[in-house]
Amino acid sequence: MDKIRNQQLHDQFGPQQVMNSCPNGELLTVDPSTGEIDGLRCRRNDCLYCVRGKVARMKRAIRFTRPTALLTFTALSADHKVNQLRINRLAKYLRRDHLDIAWVWASELNPRGTGVHAHAWSRGDVPAARTLNAKAALVGVGHCDVEPVTHGRDLSYIAKMAAWNEESLRAYRALNGSELVHGRAFWRDPISGKGLRMPDAASRQRRIDFGITCS
Repeated sequence: MDKIRNQQLHDQFGPQQVMNSCPNGELLTVDPSTGEIDGLRCRRNDCLYCVRGKVARMKRAIRFTRPTALLTFTALSADHKVNQLRINRLAKYLRRDHLDIAWVWASELNPRGTGVHAHAWSRGDVPAARTLNAKAALVGVGHCDVEPVTHGRDLSYIAKMAAWNEESLRAYRALNGSELVHGRAFWRDPISGKGLRMPDAASRQRRIDFGITCS
């Protein structure tokens, strides 16, 4: 899957770009033996280096939240505000049917240049494809796919276009506006059910990864 995904990105945007430091941050030190640069990051969403760090944190936050399905929405607009309205309304309609569901999503270009689709990690109830597509038709979203989460999935998948190279990042930002991903209601503690901010979810997963326990 990763090989196919990378080939598609290469065909769309050219080679994957190597970046070892933030070009906009303040230089602090350079290790004379390795040439490794240590400096402050600008943390802007138009900086490929910083976006890659944010995508890595997003991946940890998604893992902490424990998604249950990967959803795909097709036949979307090139206008982020239009897509946001439709996808938010779709979530609202599903909740009206008593589904406990929330998602984090992002738009991307179809690999063959035929339009725009979006991927979303959802948590809670996994909607039946028939139900999801019936509601999608009401809000102007195209065909939707539902794939239950497996352990082998790359949780950064929804933002893969943002982290490939500078050209793909520009195209991604044109489709997604000022934020890298959308869906603030998605983040929560999977045990208590308490809502979280994405950085808090990422921080909690990092503590788990390093075996750090709260005192």
